[in-house]
Amino acid sequence: MSNPFQIGDIVSIKSGGMPMTVVNFHEENNEVLVAYFDLDGNVMRDGFPPDAIELTENRWKMSYCVNIDEFEDEDEDDY
Repeated sequence: MSNPFQIGDIVSIKSGGMPMTVVNFHEENNEVLVAYFDLDGNVMRDGFPPDAIELTENRWKMSYCVNIDEFEDEDEDDY
């Protein structure tokens, strides 16, 4: 089966989820290797069959995961 993706493509799982960047291919296992940030900001890596993912225009920014305004009023002396 030919791989429809290229390194650098933004993809997501067809059933939904956060955007992931294609970083490599594991042809022996027929997997597209991706990297993404979890909600804590950690870089995660995983592999998926090409039929389980699709190209997406969705791009998230980590700033959307944290409300910065919550932290502006906190006083460092409170810790």
